[in-house]
Amino acid sequence: MDEFLQHEDLKENTIKRHMRTITKIEEDNVNPLNKEGTIIKKLKQYTIITQQTLIKTILKIRAYNDLSNTELNKYYKKIKDKYTNELRKEKKSIDLPDIDDVKKSINELFYTDTKAFIINKLLITYAFRNKDLQLQIIDNKKDIEPNKNYIIIMKTRFKIIIQDYKTKDEHGIKTIVNTDKDLHKAVIEYYNKFGDKPLLTSNNISRELNNIIIYNLNETKIFRLLIHNSKTLQEAKKYGITRGTDLITIEKHYTSI
Repeated sequence: MDEFLQHEDLKENTIKRHMRTITKIEEDNVNPLNKEGTIIKKLKQYTIITQQTLIKTILKIRAYNDLSNTELNKYYKKIKDKYTNELRKEKKSIDLPDIDDVKKSINELFYTDTKAFIINKLLITYAFRNKDLQLQIIDNKKDIEPNKNYIIIMKTRFKIIIQDYKTKDEHGIKTIVNTDKDLHKAVIEYYNKFGDKPLLTSNNISRELNNIIIYNLNETKIFRLLIHNSKTLQEAKKYGITRGTDLITIEKHYTSI
């Protein structure tokens, strides 16, 4: 069933996501080669997000096998539109602060609290987990050690290397390049003042972050805030990738989606 993966130029993480989906449809006896109407009936047992995840892989399998996707494409558009509408309605009722207010307050930290600015900015940009923020700032990649998280300062940007996080076995090492000018300045300022001292130093990082993250938010609430303010499924998926969470897991653990 995974033969199509060998004939497409796909990124490693994309291949992994397709493989996880293939495993699920095999376990649930969803045959991608059946008639489109039969597949759609099977898909309806799942929630909208899971359906969208499954159908993307099914469409590729069918295309590789020269099978029609006319009905499935129509159904995919229908559930995608339904998801978007439900998300908009949910945004109005969710008990979270306005994301624009949060971002404005974070940007103001640039002038008052360098460490708090860096941490809050990383959270609102990438939806990191607490453990991801156990970052050490360095200016030479030769100083990188295994199973540690780093910010590497470069001339006009910096690179984030996360080797120690909850879902590393599933998603691998996370490497992110950031070009935000204010964040770059703040990282340099912190490094010039504290050297390679880690951003978080307490044995209880959750408690330490409670005193740093604004609006009484935490990593989970920030993730929800970002998901609920995502205009498209693709945008929501972006945060799942930087956090190390696939869409099926997002749906399972964040039922307010």
